[in-house]
Amino acid sequence: MKKALVAIGVDKTGGLPILKAAADGANKIATWAGNQGFDITLLTDKLAPVTLAAVTASIHELINKRIYDQLVVYFSGHGLLKGSNYEVWLLSGAPINPNEAVNVTGSIDLSRNCGISHVVFISDACRSIPNTIGMNYVLGGLIFPAEQPKPPSPEVDTFYATIPGNPALEVPPDEAATNYRGIFTDYLLKPLLGHVNGLAREIATPSGPKYVIPSRSLKTYLLNVVPEAASAVSIKLQQNPEIRVESDLPKYLGELVTAMPDFAAPPGTDPSGSRVPSFGPSLRSPSTSDALEMLKQSHFLGHKDLLSTEALKDDSGQAMSREIDELLNARGRVSFETRTGFTVHGVKVVSAMTTGTLCDVFEESGVSQVRVHIDPQSPILFAYRSLSTLIRFNSGSGVCLAALPGFIGTVVVAEEGRVLSVNYTPARGTPAYGEYEQVADDLERRRAFAAVAARNGSFTLDRKEATDAARYLRMLKSVDPTLGIYAAYAYAQVGGQEGVESVYRYMSENIYGYNPPVPFDVAMLAHRNGPWPEAYRFPPTMPMLTQGWALLGGLEHSMHPAALNARHHLIPSLWTAFTTEGMDILEESMTLGDFRWI
Repeated sequence: MKKALVAIGVDKTGGLPILKAAADGANKIATWAGNQGFDITLLTDKLAPVTLAAVTASIHELINKRIYDQLVVYFSGHGLLKGSNYEVWLLSGAPINPNEAVNVTGSIDLSRNCGISHVVFISDACRSIPNTIGMNYVLGGLIFPAEQPKPPSPEVDTFYATIPGNPALEVPPDEAATNYRGIFTDYLLKPLLGHVNGLAREIATPSGPKYVIPSRSLKTYLLNVVPEAASAVSIKLQQNPEIRVESDLPKYLGELVTAMPDFAAPPGTDPSGSRVPSFGPSLRSPSTSDALEMLKQSHFLGHKDLLSTEALKDDSGQAMSREIDELLNARGRVSFETRTGFTVHGVKVVSAMTTGTLCDVFEESGVSQVRVHIDPQSPILFAYRSLSTLIRFNSGSGVCLAALPGFIGTVVVAEEGRVLSVNYTPARGTPAYGEYEQVADDLERRRAFAAVAARNGSFTLDRKEATDAARYLRMLKSVDPTLGIYAAYAYAQVGGQEGVESVYRYMSENIYGYNPPVPFDVAMLAHRNGPWPEAYRFPPTMPMLTQGWALLGGLEHSMHPAALNARHHLIPSLWTAFTTEGMDILEESMTLGDFRWI
């Protein structure tokens, strides 16, 4: 097996606090990889600044050789969390030069087209949230080539030192740098160097048996030991990794020269089987990720019982249940005279405007309402219209959402302008409302769970779950389009392009005599490897989930300049939300009448 490593370590980034372990972490990984027979590219700032051009050229060169079976990309340094599942690595020139950064989410997505059968990303980032204008302008470049998919279809394993989830849980750069220890890298290397029993597997090779460390074994180990190691450094230091593994044997990450008698499991043993020695009582501290896994059924979209009694026994499970209950209590208006609009909880709406039509704002029982003026008797006239609604909050920040004819959107906002949840419910009096009434209780809990899970970076579906999810979405496509948005992202995250395309097809199908608008995010993900279709317009002409901005790819060149300019003013949030400056840009464009998809 021919293997390559690109190890990136950046201690000093722009005006941010200097890290003490980032470059050393890259050196440690490179030393291990050299002993494993990897071809190594080491990029650290010990001798010279690390640039995006250097990182991109290194990876492109390795891919263009067409000789590698495995490519590992490692990073240690400062990182930004722009939104749930939207991480950016900062290189030496950032944030002063906003182009000197890596769009991790988009690069993982492009790696699926590179033709290398096993790609591994390891992110030991000292991560924080953007807190300056310069940070907001950092979007990150793509380090993998933008090519059409080629065989073999890679299995992509992603190791995050901490879950890329709720931006509200992240801290400013100074505090992040103070807490950073490089713990994840140290504990990743322990089993790879043969210092941990019970993780190796035996595989057969032409030259005899070989003892290897697969990614799944590492996942089990790291999820247990890293939180405990972090708390040992400081009681205030919490670190819960997020590890997404697609590969199985015979693919693996590390090879051991020798194995202790009790070190290797018999050939063919499942990494999660009983032969793997237990670590004893769980070392992993209660976390959001734990609770979400407990709350999630094996096929999330295929079961009626979403919450189990077992899931509510510990503090984390109860916290997740409280978050879900809060969203369940934030109900939207049943209808408007126009049967189209929004109910906004948590903040006061001061203004709203919609492309192609009018809207008005009023308050009812202390909750802001936005009524979009659409003739409910002529939905077919709007079936191909991309209706974008700008809603500004009293803080000056706001959102741009799809106005879907015949639906009432419910928006839940935190005080700082972060949008926690968006969902759509058929307006009373529409044909779809009868379907909604039949499944209302079940649907409300499912979409509340989806919002909490996605906000914390843990809404994932494996390829086996895709079939059940698609079946469920087929039944409920006319009831709430946001479930389709969540599912499309979940499939894209694990390389399930067929699942993404099935969601798009289901949401495009004729309902009650007309084709409903498909949300921009679903259309974007479904066509990322093919031509952008011209038959439909997709509201609201920009990603509604923040992580979608990292996945625009070639579509970026077709988007309206106002939207591209406003993206420099995003609030770290699950759903796209703009600062006052971003809203000013969009409002000016819409007022001039030129805010449209071109």
